[in-house]
Amino acid sequence: MRMMRKSLLFSAILFWAVPWVTAQSDYEVPESPIALTAKVLDIFSKSCAECHDANSGKRVKGDFDHVMDLELQLEDEYYLFAGDPEGSENFLLMITDDEDALMPPPESDVHKPTPEEIEIVRAWIIAMGEHPLPPMEEVEAYKAAELAKLEAAGVEAIEAVPKKKPISIRKLFARTHPMVVHFPIGLLLMAAAVEFLGLIFRKQKAWASAVHWSVAISALSSPAAVVAGWILADIENYTINLHRWLGVATAVAAIVSWVLLVLADKKRSNKMMWAFRIVLIASAVLVSLAGHTGGELVYGKGYPFN
Repeated sequence: MRMMRKSLLFSAILFWAVPWVTAQSDYEVPESPIALTAKVLDIFSKSCAECHDANSGKRVKGDFDHVMDLELQLEDEYYLFAGDPEGSENFLLMITDDEDALMPPPESDVHKPTPEEIEIVRAWIIAMGEHPLPPMEEVEAYKAAELAKLEAAGVEAIEAVPKKKPISIRKLFARTHPMVVHFPIGLLLMAAAVEFLGLIFRKQKAWASAVHWSVAISALSSPAAVVAGWILADIENYTINLHRWLGVATAVAAIVSWVLLVLADKKRSNKMMWAFRIVLIASAVLVSLAGHTGGELVYGKGYPFN
């Protein structure tokens, strides 16, 4: 009997305490669809618009350029599925444990949504299953009214723009890829052209110095371009397997061609010189393909013919 009383008392305490403790971890999430929509737009603006808004002034990533157009996303029912957060791609990418898929990427400088902001997005998606999307005029009017309240209370309204972290040496090096990569592209093509024009016009000796310097610089710069590009792809979350491996193949071919040229000069071997020329042509073809696929990454598939 005594044990039963203790059990009943413990159960009563637990029944009272659990909801109270749980309530302490809840976030203050607005109930109004207008307030929720305003907050979701702010979250998307801080965390997503830099890479996924056509009006950001930057190159859009992942062929998704309408993160600030909530109506279009809800109509699509892929990025945002009204009433179903777990069926909405944009929400899943905010909460995934896969760092390669997480948005925004962990390495990026943009604002990372807080647990409270993620809960707001979840609540908004659920609310959109019960209510229509509020007109943007009403959302903007709500934001203006909230700003006016802050100003009336004497509170300085500061836009919630996160301070950017200083750029790391790794990221700074990665961003040299577009600059460094033009050395192997231009110099390998020039070396191949000069070498074979020299054969045609019998100017090999006169033009040999230009070929030597072009091949040497391209052989030394191409590995740096490859490493910088590889890191940049990981940081920016690009899927560029073909471009990546064409770049690696170009670097290897450039180094081999340089070694063959040095050996051909040292041993005065005609066979070695022709081996150099064959590898040089292969290098020129590879660097052209790598450059073309790189151009498609920046300007779109099929560039420059689309």
